[in-house]
Amino acid sequence: MADQSGREPCADQDPESRSARFLRHVLDSLFVFAGVCTRDGILIETNQPSLAAVGASAEDVLGRPFPETPWWSWSAESKERLREAIRRAAAGETVRYDTELRVADGSLMPVDFQLVPMRDDDGRITHLIPSAIDISERIETRRDLERREHVVATLNQTLETRVAERSELAEQRMAQLRQLALELSRAEQRERRRLSQLLHDDLQQLLVAARMRVGRIQKKAPDESTRHQAEKALDILDQGIETARSLATELSPPVLHDGGLVQGVHWLARRMHQQHGLRVTVATEQEIMPLDTGVRILLFEAVRELLFNVVKHAGVKEATVSIDANESDVTIRVQDGGRGFDPSTLDLRAAEGEGFGLLSIRERIEAVGGTMHIDGHPGGGARFTLTCPLRAEEALALPEAIEAALATVPRPAGEARNAASPEPSAADDAGSIRIVVCDDHDLVREGVVSMLRAQADFQVVGEAADGEEAVRLANRLNPDLIVMDITLPKLNGIEATRRIKAEHPEMAVLGLSVHGERELTQALTSAGAGACVRKNGPADELFEAIRELSGGHSPTREPLPEGDPAAD
Repeated sequence: MADQSGREPCADQDPESRSARFLRHVLDSLFVFAGVCTRDGILIETNQPSLAAVGASAEDVLGRPFPETPWWSWSAESKERLREAIRRAAAGETVRYDTELRVADGSLMPVDFQLVPMRDDDGRITHLIPSAIDISERIETRRDLERREHVVATLNQTLETRVAERSELAEQRMAQLRQLALELSRAEQRERRRLSQLLHDDLQQLLVAARMRVGRIQKKAPDESTRHQAEKALDILDQGIETARSLATELSPPVLHDGGLVQGVHWLARRMHQQHGLRVTVATEQEIMPLDTGVRILLFEAVRELLFNVVKHAGVKEATVSIDANESDVTIRVQDGGRGFDPSTLDLRAAEGEGFGLLSIRERIEAVGGTMHIDGHPGGGARFTLTCPLRAEEALALPEAIEAALATVPRPAGEARNAASPEPSAADDAGSIRIVVCDDHDLVREGVVSMLRAQADFQVVGEAADGEEAVRLANRLNPDLIVMDITLPKLNGIEATRRIKAEHPEMAVLGLSVHGERELTQALTSAGAGACVRKNGPADELFEAIRELSGGHSPTREPLPEGDPAAD
């Protein structure tokens, strides 16, 4: 085009031309897709990288609707989305989203696409400016990151699974160790109880029976020399009875099984004072009943071990034991004012070989569903709180079959467990004292019956070998007095006495035992017995007690305290 002077303008001197060429050069140098569309989406300009990417010329794309150009020909969905973007941009909205464009080799290139409305000086939309940036590397980086995150997540999941499996295995092993510790403790207690019962039911009873016979020989001795020898034999038998009784008590205190937990702890308190000089104050309101056998033994052993710890480590001569219970749990607190220690160091001390006993108590208590809490600090004493269910979980409770087995330890050949209960004959003296003798050991029972029948005013009307039989004979024979052993199968003498006195308040009961524990004699008298005498005591003591009880008043003799040289 010529200017008004008729001269052709020089392109290099036209500023607009230079600017247009510069902008074209800039657009063609960019690594982006850029173009210009009319408001209705007709492509009127594009840069060289856009054409090169799709392998087309300007004539192939310019003047065509932008959605119909080769970049969008791969998908009807992509075309429709672009048409919607053109409508929105023509309305004044900047539209941006990730999509894909077809390139020359037929593949799809991921791009960050943007469509921006362009306005004139008056703010009217005159054109639409499409642009797209290749985000292949960004997508690949994101995918790589996702793959890495997936690998990490998989590893974490695998690690968590393995940790969970190891934790579960560790918990199972810990539960097994607890169960083994509990079973070991129970096995120890069962063996202690078995040995104790062997000593009591067999050895002690045989020694008592022998003493009775030697005592009869002594009384009938024809000369002083024979009486002297018999007296020496009685002394030896008394020593044997005392040794057997002491061993049986140490192995498994009868008071714990026949009297209950509270009386067992009272016995333990006196024992600790006698043997170690430790004064133990026991605070409790009543007997804890009913209490699972396994829990009773476990708590007793725990209290004994804690009191031993006071003796060995606390450096004091006093301790307190309190026992409380509700409908479901029993709680025992053992406290001292001694040296104390930091409970948080218990596990560390156990790892160094110290404090293992406390850990053992805790494991055994937890194994039956209980807890052990320790309060204390160096120089401030220590308090141990043990809480257990009254009834242990069935899987952990001492099986009843084992308890039954404990009551049926092997007996000497020919010894019967039950005794015949002879009916009184018509020739019996109506004015005599009618007596039923209950003892589970045949030789002892035979010796007692023999001594009683030698007395003119005594009439033995029945014999029983267990507590249940004693109750039945009391109901059937209605005797004046029952001589009742404490340790009996099926039903112990304490409970049998309680039942008999409930049905026959006027019927006298005289306890007969080889045990020397004050708690047992107190339990028997609390159940209704008028008194309790020793099996290995003088026969006259038994006769006097029977006559006094049958005369309607108790004998003046007090129950023998433990430690009496004459007590068994």
